[in-house]
Amino acid sequence: MTRQHKMTCKLVLGTVQFGMEYGIANVNGRPDTQRVADILALAQEAGVTLLDTAISYGDSEEVLGRVGISGWQVITKLPPLPDDTADIVGWIEAQVTASLSRLGIDRLYGLLLHAPTQMHGARASAIASALESVAAQGLIGRVGVSLQHPDHDLPAVLRHMAPGLIQSPFNLLDDTLVTNGWAAQLRGMDCKVHTRSAFLQGLLLMDRAARPAYFDRWAGHWQVWHGWLERTGLSAPDACLRFVRAQPHIDACIIGVDSAAQLKDLLATGDGALPDLPSWPGPADADLITPSRWIP
Repeated sequence: MTRQHKMTCKLVLGTVQFGMEYGIANVNGRPDTQRVADILALAQEAGVTLLDTAISYGDSEEVLGRVGISGWQVITKLPPLPDDTADIVGWIEAQVTASLSRLGIDRLYGLLLHAPTQMHGARASAIASALESVAAQGLIGRVGVSLQHPDHDLPAVLRHMAPGLIQSPFNLLDDTLVTNGWAAQLRGMDCKVHTRSAFLQGLLLMDRAARPAYFDRWAGHWQVWHGWLERTGLSAPDACLRFVRAQPHIDACIIGVDSAAQLKDLLATGDGALPDLPSWPGPADADLITPSRWIP
C-alpha cells in the first residue's frame, strides 16, 4: 500500500561540504572550486534557488563568493554570541556585514542562530530582539534558529521570538518535528520550516559492510531498514527524500553533495508515492539520531 501526497517541499542546496570535511559517508572530501561551480550550475538549472551555509562552515562563504552566487538566495548562521558582548545589535550587524562581503551579495534570505542553546540562556530575549532589530534594517528577509532537538529547543525559542524561519533535523529515524505537531504549529505562524539531515549525514545511505561498528548496537533497525528497501524496491536516497518531501508542513529540505553527479542522482529522486513506512523495532535513541554524539 502506498500513500500519494502533493509534493510541496522544495530542495535547498547545503554547502557545508564546500568549506570543510563533512559527513560520515563522504569519501570524496571537499570539492574544489570547479566542482563547486559545476554543482551550483546544475542546481540552478534544476530550479533550486536557495543556498544554506554558516559562518562556522570553514570557508564555505568565501568559496561561494569566489564562485559567484548572483541570483541565489542565501541563508547563513551566526556563531554563538561571545559572553563578553555588550552591544548585541552591533555584533550581529558586524557578522552580517562580513558574511555579505564574503558571499558577494547585498541581502540574506535568512539568518539563523546556529546554537539553539542561546535561546535557553539569560540573554535569550536580548538576542531575539537584536535579531529583529537587524532584520528591520532590510539586510535580512527572515530570522530564526537552527534547532538540534525540536521538543527541547522550540519551547524556549517560542518564548522569546516569533521566528520567520526554523531549521530542524528530520528523517525516517527522527520525525519529532512532524509527529509532535511542531511543523504544523510553525507553519500556522507564517514561519518557514526547513529540514536537514534527511540522510542522517549519510548514515542511512551506507551499505551494511561500510557502516562503522559503533552502529552495530542498532542491528534491529538496520535489519528493518534494508529489508524495507528491498521489499519496496526503493533506493535509500529516494526513500529518504520521498519521506521528507511528502510532509505538507515542511517548506524545504536541505541536501548536501560533493559532486554534480551526486546532485544529478538526487534530483531524479524523491517525487514518487510514499510506501507504508518501516516498522522500527523501537524508537531511535539520541545516540543514534544525534551525529554530535557518534563515536565511530
